Amino acid sequence: MADGNSALVARFVADALVVLHLGFILFVVLGGLLVLPWQRIAWVHLPCAVWGVLIELGGWVCPLTVFENQLRHAGGSAGYAGGFVDHYLVPVVYPAALTRGLQVSLGAVAIAVNVVIYGGLLVARKQSMSAHPSRARFQAAYEGKPPWDLGRPQQPFVEVADQMNRTQTRPSAISAPRDQERGSPSFDVKVTCNRPFERSAKDDSTIDITIPWSSPTKQVLTAMKDFLIQLTHRPGEMADVTNALSLQGVNIKSLAAMALGNQALLRFIPDDAETARNALRAQSIRFEEQEVITVLLENRAGELTEVAAKLADAGLNLQAVYVVGLAGDLIELAIAVDDVKKAKKVLE
Repeated sequence: MADGNSALVARFVADALVVLHLGFILFVVLGGLLVLPWQRIAWVHLPCAVWGVLIELGGWVCPLTVFENQLRHAGGSAGYAGGFVDHYLVPVVYPAALTRGLQVSLGAVAIAVNVVIYGGLLVARKQSMSAHPSRARFQAAYEGKPPWDLGRPQQPFVEVADQMNRTQTRPSAISAPRDQERGSPSFDVKVTCNRPFERSAKDDSTIDITIPWSSPTKQVLTAMKDFLIQLTHRPGEMADVTNALSLQGVNIKSLAAMALGNQALLRFIPDDAETARNALRAQSIRFEEQEVITVLLENRAGELTEVAAKLADAGLNLQAVYVVGLAGDLIELAIAVDDVKKAKKVLE
């Protein structure tokens, strides 16, 4: 009886190994499709794909095959000769007509499928990077857009942007000294860049450039779309929203959230309002949308008081104020009011 139980267990484990083996083969060939939405899976899929291709091209025997055969010999074939696994899965994993040429062909197919998948992923990533190139980011910063408008000195930043484009780097931080004197003829700015596909801190480099200085003034920069979402105060609510946006490639430029009793309010400004709108609707996430204005102020005491006083004198009611960006002695605020057009006139 004990031998019968051992044989049954051996057959069961052998069948499970065949299912696992088939799953591994499918993962090697088609697992790259999972990398499109979840790029970190590539760290698991690529080694598996390399191993699978080497087995086929090298004519090796997979360790799972050896183990599975040992278990089948130990378990015998009685009672399982007509099973689903034997009839449908085993011929797929171990085809009787498997020749050396067919084995090489299977390896070539696996390579071709993964080249197409990963090639498409790289093209999509390159297009995403080109949609927000370094030159455009730096030029926009000095064309009255947040957060680095210091009098629109464009040329030095354009040169640095061109250099970063040539070396496939992207800006990760911009900083400026807080003690810059207003009367100084120049302004030192540090730009930290890192290579897009490398994570090591050793790849970070800092570029110091000097640009012409002109004293910043209060400035209404532009009108932007602000999204307001009311959530229940429970774990995972905000993650659902940010996941819906990230799946569509929406980047959040600024975000503010606050819990009020059993409810939570989330406000954010996306880099692409139309895509954000569609992403939220696709996940049935209810939201309100309104126009907000961004204001560039000097980062010192009393600046917000002056803005709030002007709005109050004009009879405008503040609905929300939150930080969009910081650069040296400048701070960019997003302001939501009940009358955006009137607020822009008042602050200008």
